[in-house]
Amino acid sequence: MSQADNSFMGTSEWQQLHVELQQRMGRNLMLFQAIEGALKMLLPYIHPDGSKKSGVDSLRSFRGALKGQTLGQLIGAYKQSVDITGEGLTDNECQDTFERQLKKLLDSRNTLVHGFFRQPGISTLTKEEMQNALRFLDDQYRQAQSFYRDIAPSLCFLTKALLESSNAQNEDLRQLHDLLARHIASYTTINVHTAPLTGQIPTLSSYSSSPNVK
Repeated sequence: MSQADNSFMGTSEWQQLHVELQQRMGRNLMLFQAIEGALKMLLPYIHPDGSKKSGVDSLRSFRGALKGQTLGQLIGAYKQSVDITGEGLTDNECQDTFERQLKKLLDSRNTLVHGFFRQPGISTLTKEEMQNALRFLDDQYRQAQSFYRDIAPSLCFLTKALLESSNAQNEDLRQLHDLLARHIASYTTINVHTAPLTGQIPTLSSYSSSPNVK
């Protein structure tokens, strides 16, 4: 553990950095929760167990099974749901790259939740180590945001298709679709340093059981 800098701790600068650290940790946790909610909504429609067996009954059953799953389990199901190809790469190379990226995302989230301050060079004891923590959180946010951007268009398409196929008006679903559409349109304007206060990432946990399948 690093030696505490007593001349720095408790100063106004330390307090400001401490607030920024709390904001960015909260921002990142909210993004990971949004990813969980997004996967819980999307997976029943793209995973073989939800979409390719006995129709609506399979979808309902698979969606119910997802409710208590962790991010690691959801990512495992996501890997089973998509085929990855890339120009100039073999299918195996594409799949290996894809799985490494997903593992990195999961490991990064677990570090934030379970062992953030056990990382070397990160603490609240010195200015340098607090700045290291902020840089780590910004890098983590960019990585997680990249994954969210990859799945957001599929969610937007899904919500649009469900709205068009439903006879009844579903205002919650319509609001979610509009949020996703605005989020996708904002890709070029998101600033990682202002993200804690922008609320630009739609949080999908409240929609994870919607829409209802008739």
